[in-house]
Amino acid sequence: MKISRTIGACLIAASMGLSALAEEEGAIAPAMVGELADFSQAEKKAYAVGVVQTMTYLTATTSEDYEKAACIAGQEKLAYRTLLEADPDDPAALAIEMAVTEACDEVEAPGTGTLLRAEDVDTWFGAETPEMERALFVYALSDTLFFRVFTRVEDTVADCVHEMSQIAMSPDNEFSRQFLAEPSDPLVADLIDRPVSVCLE
Repeated sequence: MKISRTIGACLIAASMGLSALAEEEGAIAPAMVGELADFSQAEKKAYAVGVVQTMTYLTATTSEDYEKAACIAGQEKLAYRTLLEADPDDPAALAIEMAVTEACDEVEAPGTGTLLRAEDVDTWFGAETPEMERALFVYALSDTLFFRVFTRVEDTVADCVHEMSQIAMSPDNEFSRQFLAEPSDPLVADLIDRPVSVCLE
């Protein structure tokens, strides 16, 4: 599977450091729904959770609409179902974002949830975490962040953020080691804020 081999290559490249991923390899292109079809259920769920957590954090921090953010955080099942049912040619992160946004715009949106906290770091980034689940979680975060930035600032910044945010896909680099030692709270905060700050310098 092409996308699986690409993620594997990115994991190796990411171990060389933040600048190497951007300058030598470039970012993995945003995933299409169909490209995720052959991944395991757990791996697809990791992608779905990554999108939902990123949406939740961005909603809470940019609009401070905490009620909507809580609704978004509770849509993991909808996000996963979207990966099974959406058009294979649709960008996966956008398909999830549209479905989740529509659900949370309803008068009585189904379900509420919360952001992952620092204490959840071992679940997604610990030594026992399957490598591909970690990668798909970060990949989803990166794709979601890319589309959000792309609609708000110039293309080069969005491309930079997409590249920089994917560094955490690999455990074998200084950023990932620091993150595991001192995870941010909420868990996705540093994974989002640090690439954005680097790319806006």
